[in-house]
Amino acid sequence: MKHVLFHRKTLLTTSRIFAVLMVVTPSVACYAQSVPTGDDRGLTDIIVTARKRTETLISVPVAVTALGAADLNRYAASDLSKISQLAPQVIVTSPSGGGQGTGFTIRGIGSSTAEVGLESSVPINLDGVQQSRGRLAIFSMFDIAQVEVLKGPQALFFGKNSPAGVISLQSSGPTDSFHAGIMAGYEFVADERYVEAYISGPITSNLKARLAVRTSEIAGWVRNRSTATVWPIAGPGFPLPGASSKRAPNGHQVTGRLTVEYEPTPEFDATLRILAGKQRGDSDTSGEETLCAGVPATYGQADPTGDCRLNRIGSIGGASPKLVQNWPLASQDGSQFTRTDVFIGGLTMNYKLNDVTLTSVSSFTQLKYIAFDNFTFTSFPDIFASPGENNKTYTQELRASSNFDGPLNFMLGGYYEQYKRRNTANSMLFFVGQDPATGRYLSYLHPSVNKGTTYSGFGQLRWAILDNLELSGGVRFSSDRRSVNTRNDYVNPLFSPAIIDLLPAGQSIIGKQKDSNWSPEASLAWHPTKDSTLYIAYKSGYKAGGFANPAVLAQNYTTANIEFNPEKAKGGEAGYKAELFDRTLRIELTGYYYTFSNLQLSSFENTTFSYFIKNAGKARTKGVEASAEWRATHDLTLRSALAYNRARYVSFPTSACYQQQTAAQGCVGGVTQDLAGKPLARAPDWVASVGATYDTPISRSLMLGLSADTRYSSSYFTDPVLSPIPKQDGFFLLNAAARLYTRDETWELSLIGRNLTNKIYITEAQDMPGGNPQSWVAQVERPREILVQGKFRF
Repeated sequence: MKHVLFHRKTLLTTSRIFAVLMVVTPSVACYAQSVPTGDDRGLTDIIVTARKRTETLISVPVAVTALGAADLNRYAASDLSKISQLAPQVIVTSPSGGGQGTGFTIRGIGSSTAEVGLESSVPINLDGVQQSRGRLAIFSMFDIAQVEVLKGPQALFFGKNSPAGVISLQSSGPTDSFHAGIMAGYEFVADERYVEAYISGPITSNLKARLAVRTSEIAGWVRNRSTATVWPIAGPGFPLPGASSKRAPNGHQVTGRLTVEYEPTPEFDATLRILAGKQRGDSDTSGEETLCAGVPATYGQADPTGDCRLNRIGSIGGASPKLVQNWPLASQDGSQFTRTDVFIGGLTMNYKLNDVTLTSVSSFTQLKYIAFDNFTFTSFPDIFASPGENNKTYTQELRASSNFDGPLNFMLGGYYEQYKRRNTANSMLFFVGQDPATGRYLSYLHPSVNKGTTYSGFGQLRWAILDNLELSGGVRFSSDRRSVNTRNDYVNPLFSPAIIDLLPAGQSIIGKQKDSNWSPEASLAWHPTKDSTLYIAYKSGYKAGGFANPAVLAQNYTTANIEFNPEKAKGGEAGYKAELFDRTLRIELTGYYYTFSNLQLSSFENTTFSYFIKNAGKARTKGVEASAEWRATHDLTLRSALAYNRARYVSFPTSACYQQQTAAQGCVGGVTQDLAGKPLARAPDWVASVGATYDTPISRSLMLGLSADTRYSSSYFTDPVLSPIPKQDGFFLLNAAARLYTRDETWELSLIGRNLTNKIYITEAQDMPGGNPQSWVAQVERPREILVQGKFRF
């Protein structure tokens, strides 16, 4: 009965949202690959690959936001954090020190960035290759043809680790004729400089290639005020140097991608893509800010240059050079740094056998990451670490899909994945003096090795009941095996168990886990006209379990308490899509209802200074999304989107309490709280956007383009235990751009403004290690950005 009432409410809410959208003449940014319709003023078709075959956005029974190159270039969206300003109900969190990297949340479901053992619930699919490690995301957003944000479980076509959705990126491919281009830009607030170039064209009659390169350098938007000072705990023999750099986050990055397409016959083609990149910077933590009462402190030591306000001012200092003796992976002078190197190789082959196409997708990915970071977030180095990761992943997918003239068609496939991830956490948690045997000051050396293997098979059958009515159904079976071997190779003998009782050196925690899952999916799509679709779908999703990799390995840890279970999702959605009024208006309406069990959440444990993974009992998301795009005139396009999302815990009686939470506020025994009925973190109830683009000729050869977009988000919690102080209030963002370009787009000059109101807003918060009560570390996104950008195409 409750489900029936919800669907009735959903239909009523959907109709009301549609009415509102028509009043404000709206649209959402969803125009991926476009195909001309022949109408001078009509909208172009949007081609998507949400079901691993080409379909129009209007015809596919999937909730998807698609962004083409024009949408990404409008505000120079050169990193995935900008996707949250273009796609409704998406929040992107920048990397946090030592964790798994960039985090993604869709409709309130996602993963924290802080725990290295936690893979994302929203993976990145780059040119058909699935990536669940967030640090790979910073290298993917250049020379991109389109981005598709698929919402809700996507297990059938994208496999494990996609219960919340998938962000699918398609890079630009080689062209049939010679093309080349260069783009350069400068952002004034963070002193960011970048250059991107490509060259593309045929090599022989059946071989063509594209080479694209991007390099960037940034000084940073946070002012680091930490200065040289005396370390109260260690004394004058360990002078502290202050900030490693006065602005953060700073660094440089170089990435290149080579794409080669080979088509010797009409029946066979192969595409090889190789991406390599490197990033060098000061640290992941230096761009974060402290939020607390009074002055930031570490173990009671007040930071003389710190403050507790979110004002894009920080105070994070380096370590004393004397402190880093015999410290693996540390810098020699005690300064902070981060280094990331990535290699991604993928080979896609297609063979057309009459009405059946055979496809093979093979890939190899390697991620190397090391850092040396201050985790006190103050001028004092009491908690310093050199985290590292070396991850190698191999994948292979084979599938066959039919294109028969009859009513029945199918897709069958299999998938294999193998990975090995080595992590290190060489850390000091408290200054205890020098080990006389080794000369070391650090507390421990902590390596971990995680391995995993996945086998899965999937299939879908599509039945065209009528010319305009299709029923499709399918299922994916997955079998996952995980293992961990984690230990302390070294423990400083002066480190007292009264601080933390560490696992003795040489003693390992070894665990193995095996899971299997069936994830079915079915949809019914009706096309009342050739330009409209009504659909209803049932979907399920699955995210494999595994083992946490806590940065501190305590004596009381066992295989059982670092193991976490698979995350599962099931539910459904219904939608309506149409192009109306001679295809000048495109609308999309979606209502959804999903239940998630065993949500994998990461929270900070003050007793061990570690982030830990635990399973929440059950959560539910239900809501409505609406968007529209109206080509009002030949020159003017209006767009907007509106979404309501109610993401709540159904059951989570074992959540940790937040700092200083009282019994009256729900903390039981000073340890746990029950979050049943409470919102999920990073899950605003309301999100809305409105924008317009106006392109008009100003001479026979020149065009002027003007754009403006505003986005609203209601309030949301920023940490998994729902602390009230770092809760983000509702806010607006405003972007605008002006560009001068030639009709044939040979050259273009742009002035772009992002977050023009200079809004300070948090995407994620965590307890401050070693800090005073009521102290948090906040990931604050970029302030106002003003940039100029130029392009030239040959």
